[in-house]
Amino acid sequence: PLKAASLCKTLAELHQKCSQAPPTPFHLALKMLDEKDGLCRVYTQNIDQLELKAGLSCGVPQTHHIKETPRCIPLHGTLETLACIKCCHQPQLHSHILTLTTGCLPLCPACQQIEYQHQIMHKHPHAPGILIPNIVLYGQTHPVGDYLEHYITSDANGSRHRVKADVLLVAGTSLKIPGVIAAVHEFARAVHAQNSGGGYRSIYLDQKPPSSKWNDIFDAWVSGDIQIFAQHLIR
Repeated sequence: PLKAASLCKTLAELHQKCSQAPPTPFHLALKMLDEKDGLCRVYTQNIDQLELKAGLSCGVPQTHHIKETPRCIPLHGTLETLACIKCCHQPQLHSHILTLTTGCLPLCPACQQIEYQHQIMHKHPHAPGILIPNIVLYGQTHPVGDYLEHYITSDANGSRHRVKADVLLVAGTSLKIPGVIAAVHEFARAVHAQNSGGGYRSIYLDQKPPSSKWNDIFDAWVSGDIQIFAQHLIR
């Protein structure tokens, strides 16, 4: 109970901070690349949706077949919605912010409406579901992992774009999450398979260098602050 209460309060605080935060220069640089047809996709581990504020479409695919995949896919979900563990209803998180700040998980309003109808019809009562964060915590099984794998493979193969991506930029990640590691390997293989132009194909941008196990994956390490890098890119 103490861990759940702490998580609720933390989520409420994070949501409020993210709601007030502007997009960073790096987010704006991504949008600039998108406007110049230089961006195939952004996969982010962040849950703040600052990419959306920068003007990029953002969302987690819920099916293999959609007309237009969001330009940015948040791998760990977002703070935009909550999800009912019983009926899968997904209301906006901000609608339940007051309950979360008390350290409690909200009851699902859709379940409560169904229960109200059951009471009118004198049916057997059922407890409503609770709403949980629509994010994936470390060690949890990803609820749409199969869909993400599908889109990662499609992007690596270039099947969702007129041309294949020819450069991979990895920025601001410690590269410790197994799914992220697998995706970086797949994208690196894809860009290195491109034979035209030469030059650096896979670039790691961070203040600390990647470990030696990444020597065959990254062609270059750019040391520095990603926001300063973004400012130079925008210029």
